[in-house]
Amino acid sequence: MNEIILLEGVHHELIWGTEDWIISAHNNGDNIVKGTDLKLSEYFAKFPEKFGSTKLEKFPLLIKIIDAKTDLSVQVHPNDEYAAKNENSLGKTECWYILGADADSDIIVGQTASDRVELADAIAGDKLMDKLNVMKVEKNDFFYIPAGTVHAIRSNTKILEVQQSSDVTYRLFDYNRVDATGNVRETHVEKSLDVIDYDYKYEGNDFKCSIVDGNHQTTLIDSEFFKVEKYDIAGELKLNINKCILGVSFDQLIVNGQEVKPLESFIIPIDSELKVEGIGSVCLSTY
Repeated sequence: MNEIILLEGVHHELIWGTEDWIISAHNNGDNIVKGTDLKLSEYFAKFPEKFGSTKLEKFPLLIKIIDAKTDLSVQVHPNDEYAAKNENSLGKTECWYILGADADSDIIVGQTASDRVELADAIAGDKLMDKLNVMKVEKNDFFYIPAGTVHAIRSNTKILEVQQSSDVTYRLFDYNRVDATGNVRETHVEKSLDVIDYDYKYEGNDFKCSIVDGNHQTTLIDSEFFKVEKYDIAGELKLNINKCILGVSFDQLIVNGQEVKPLESFIIPIDSELKVEGIGSVCLSTY
């Protein structure tokens, strides 16, 4: 049976809820590879041939489960160029698959100011929320959030997030919340204004769907940073893989002979066969 790499996720308790970093080689949450004493970053460096490229210095993606009990800050992430210059980091383009949401849940994706001056004036006049694009959200919705997009996950929303391996976030507004020491949490207004893409307007999704090996396949996004696909499996799925796959099971399934529980992650090395057995769905990401 082809190899499957299983990981021990890293759990983060945060002021607004929780994050589980379920595929991560980032130093703020580096997963342990099950059956070894190696962190994923170390495993990636030791066995680059499994991941399809010896040119990558660092593992490129990070996958999280985010459970928002209250609103996250209104924020934005830098692109690669800005992040490299100012943070010694990759930029952060990400996407969200909605795992669950209350009937009245909403999110923020995008803003309407035409330029930096207009948005800065709105912030100074306590009118930022008037410039934000708020939309209702339901289970199974999907959103692509390029670097430079103002956004916020809001309360009572649970998502699967696939993103570049970066932990750089600039907060525009955080509801004047205080941290564990009683201090108002830091915001990063000037850096935020620097990196916002004022020309970007959210236009929804254009999914590509097909039948693969008798199963329903949906390409959620195919960008320069990652490709994310969802497979709805009706018994068995077999794929011959010429890229490294980062997988997340939405249900209890058998993956290459191993039981994988709901919201458990796995990695399939390059040039392998992926075999998934059961009834349910998986999310497969490549870079």
